[in-house]
Amino acid sequence: MKKNDTANMVELSYRGMEPVTSLSGVGPHLAAQLEKLNIKTLLDLSLHVPSRREAIELWPGRIPLPEKTVAMQLFILQHRPGKRGYPYKIQARIGTQNIDLIFYHAYPQTLARQFPLDQCVMAWGKPDLKRGQLQVVHPEPIPADQHSLVRLIYPTTEGLRVPRLQRLIKSALAQLPDIEEWLPPQMLINEGWQDVRTSLNHLHATDEVSEN
Repeated sequence: MKKNDTANMVELSYRGMEPVTSLSGVGPHLAAQLEKLNIKTLLDLSLHVPSRREAIELWPGRIPLPEKTVAMQLFILQHRPGKRGYPYKIQARIGTQNIDLIFYHAYPQTLARQFPLDQCVMAWGKPDLKRGQLQVVHPEPIPADQHSLVRLIYPTTEGLRVPRLQRLIKSALAQLPDIEEWLPPQMLINEGWQDVRTSLNHLHATDEVSEN
């Protein structure tokens, strides 16, 4: 093994084995949730791969209601913070219909950022009809830089939602050092294999749907 290969392994071990608490916003409570998934280090996060990918249909807001999760283009009309014991409600429009976005145990500042007033927002969710009013509970905003309607399904645990897990994985990947490929370059070409860094990025990418 070359000297620079050994140095790279040491650097990967040091950076990759840093605890998840080295990421911004990860405190003891979130670290405990991640540990339930056997995630303790940045490398663990990077290797926590989705169990499947789903191509999601765009729902225009018409009846009949879809029976599965769909993508929705929402125009945000009003934020209505819930009084004690009541959910936070966001009034929005989809197509020609009004729809309520319902959030329990909400963080108003986060919702104000994710669903800004008088703006169109793309989100995942499963719409329902309650007392004649369209609603969706805990819709998940689709990142603005996501250019396809593909949803990654990750193994997760109670209290840890997939969007937050994805943000943590993205941060962990950004902090990992460049990984020098140990396989001969010609072997990668002959076999059509990707290098380690590209493979990790593709595992967590949403721009393509794998064939099942």
